[in-house]
Amino acid sequence: LFSVYFNFILVYIILFFIGIGLFVTVIPKYYRDDNYCLFISPILGLIMVTIVGGYIITFSLNIGYLVAAALFYSTIIFLISSKRSEIFYLLNKTVSDLNNHALYYIFIPFFIVLILLLPNVIYPYTSFYRIGPDLSLYAKMTQFLFDGGTLSEARLRASEFTNLSVGDINRYGDASAT
Repeated sequence: LFSVYFNFILVYIILFFIGIGLFVTVIPKYYRDDNYCLFISPILGLIMVTIVGGYIITFSLNIGYLVAAALFYSTIIFLISSKRSEIFYLLNKTVSDLNNHALYYIFIPFFIVLILLLPNVIYPYTSFYRIGPDLSLYAKMTQFLFDGGTLSEARLRASEFTNLSVGDINRYGDASAT
C-alpha cells in the first residue's frame, strides 16, 4: 500500500510542477481561485502531458522527448520573473493555508485515492479500470513506444495484423516479441 501512495505522490508532484506553469499563464487572475491550485495544477499538467505526448506520438518521435519538452516548458516559465513570483506566491499561500484547509488538501484526496486504488492493492495482477479485449493491445503499444518505437514504425508493421482477431494479434505479438 505504501508503494502505491508513494507512486501517486510522485506523479502528483511531477504533474503539479508541470501544471503550475499553465495555471499562472493560461488562467486569468480574475478567474482563478488560488485556493484550488493544488487541485487544478496537476489536472493542467496531465492535460499538457496528454496533448504534447499525443503530438510526439503522431510525429513519430521517441516518447522520451515528452520528459524533455515538459522540463523545457517548466524551466522557461520559471525563468520569467513575473511568473516565478506568482508561482512562489501560490506556493507560500498554499503552505500558510494548509492548516486551515488540511481536510480539503490532504484527507479527502487521500481517501479518494485509497478507494480508487484499493482493488489494485488487493488484486495487484488485475485491472479494474480498463476492461475489454483491447487492454492487452494498449499495453503492447505503450510498451512498444516506451521501448523507443515510433508511430511510423508501427504503421509499417500494421499490414501483418490485418484480418486477425484480438486473440490472434496477442499470440502473434507475443511470438514475434513486439
